[in-house]
Amino acid sequence: MANKEQIRKEMLARRAGLSLEEIRLKSRDIKVRLFNREEFRRAKVIHFYISFNHEVNTEEMIRGALEMGKKVVVPCRGTTAGGIGLSELKDFDRELKPDRFGLKEPFGSYIRPVDPGHLELMVVPGVAFDSSGNRIGYGKGFYDRLLSQKKRGFIEALAFDFQVIESVPSEGHDIKMDRIITESRTIEVIHQGESI
Repeated sequence: MANKEQIRKEMLARRAGLSLEEIRLKSRDIKVRLFNREEFRRAKVIHFYISFNHEVNTEEMIRGALEMGKKVVVPCRGTTAGGIGLSELKDFDRELKPDRFGLKEPFGSYIRPVDPGHLELMVVPGVAFDSSGNRIGYGKGFYDRLLSQKKRGFIEALAFDFQVIESVPSEGHDIKMDRIITESRTIEVIHQGESI
């Protein structure tokens, strides 16, 4: 089995090969699948990542969730000392600006800190996944730390079809996804001890 770094390198290269039109179309199909899920329709407080660097695009998802009256929460560096926290987002056009890496996040008076324990649904990115719910991220550990603070709620991962591979290396402390949504399928993860 390839190690995490080998998988990460291969998947990022494949993702970088997608055209903007491919990303737009595939992301639109993923949005439809996500918005049709019962967990999404029921959730009042939803975390979205703000897409960057050929990820499944979440801009239209965030706009749609705001239009539906949902409380949208996004990652934000300005909410914790030396780390990344969460902030409520109310206006996609006015309340975000790029950081030094080009990643959009809330700024100034638009930073409204949110406790991760209040999230009902988490929509998360990743580099690779497997059908058991294992995830490889970018290697910085942000989502591992965030997911470990989650007290309740459901974890939905968004990915392009090719990002779901046969097996992802995992360790005991890794938190599994509850569901993985791609442009062509929805993978329901059965956690150990659960029955179908």
